Amino acid sequence: MTILLLGAVLGAFPLAVTGSGISGAMGRPALMARIYTSEVPSSTADDGLFVRMAVIIPPRAEVANVEAFMDVEDFGRSMDRWRPCNLDTGECEVEGGRVQGLRRLEYPDRGEVLLDFWNEHPVEPRFAKLRVTFRPQGNLRKTYVPRECWLRTECGYAGWMDLSIVDDSDLSGRDQ
Repeated sequence: MTILLLGAVLGAFPLAVTGSGISGAMGRPALMARIYTSEVPSSTADDGLFVRMAVIIPPRAEVANVEAFMDVEDFGRSMDRWRPCNLDTGECEVEGGRVQGLRRLEYPDRGEVLLDFWNEHPVEPRFAKLRVTFRPQGNLRKTYVPRECWLRTECGYAGWMDLSIVDDSDLSGRDQ
C-alpha cells in the first residue's frame, strides 16, 4: 500500500524529483568536499622550512569552507579524530603545530587552495590534513582538465618550501 502511494506521489511530480535531482543540482551535490593529507617533518633542524599543502578543486568553484587539521598520527580519511587548527590565529591543538598563509590560486583548468603547515616539535613528525568544501560551477566534464581529480575525494599535493619564497596571493585576511 505504501509503495503504491509513494508511486502515485512521485508520478504526480516527476519534474520535482527527476528534473533537478535529489540534491537540487541536476544530480550533482550542491556542496562537495576535497581533502589532502601529508606528513610534516620537524622543521627545527632546518629553520625556515615548512610544508605547503594544496587541495585541487574545479575551476571557478565557490569555496564555502576551509579546514586544517594536525595530529601526531595519520588518521586517514577520518575527520573526527584529527585535531583542528584555527585559521585565524594559526594555532593548532597539537604540540608544535601551526598554520599560516591561506591562499587560493586560479588556473584555466583548476583551482587550488593552499596552506602552509609548520611543525616546530624538536624531533617528532606531525601529520596534516587540509579540507576544502566548495560548490562547483559549470559543466565539470568540459572545464575540469585534471581528470584524475574529477570525482575523487582526495586530490592535491604537498612539498617542502623555503621561507625565502615570497607569495603575494595570501588570503588569510580576506573572505575565502
